[in-house]
Amino acid sequence: MMVEGKPIALKRKHWEYQEFVYHQWTLDRAWISLVSDESYLLPLALEFFWETYRERILNEVVKWQDDGWEPAQELGAQGFKLSWTESSAGLDPTDVILWIVTFGLGLLLQIMSGELPRRYVTYEPVEYRLQMRRCS
Repeated sequence: MMVEGKPIALKRKHWEYQEFVYHQWTLDRAWISLVSDESYLLPLALEFFWETYRERILNEVVKWQDDGWEPAQELGAQGFKLSWTESSAGLDPTDVILWIVTFGLGLLLQIMSGELPRRYVTYEPVEYRLQMRRCS
């Protein structure tokens, strides 16, 4: 680059990278849903945890920013790593009431639709990871 006919050396930035990891979870926080179409369950769970922990995570990121770090990627639900378990539930009292009230028709419909036994999936946060950088 030239300014007034004189060459100017451009200073290159050298970035230092480090992983920000958050894992201070409230023990009673889990996201549970009936299993049906599993393709939408993970995005819903990720969004739930982002809404729940966003403020705490952002407060920690601000502390890093005070030390000269900046996020190298977008903050959001995609930073979560979740664990999940699937379980089956036994009979629910409301099922029995439905079967009695419908003279067994409800039971027949549940068997034909494959709703028995009900399956649940439980998601829990493992960590939130974000790549941070600063100019060295």
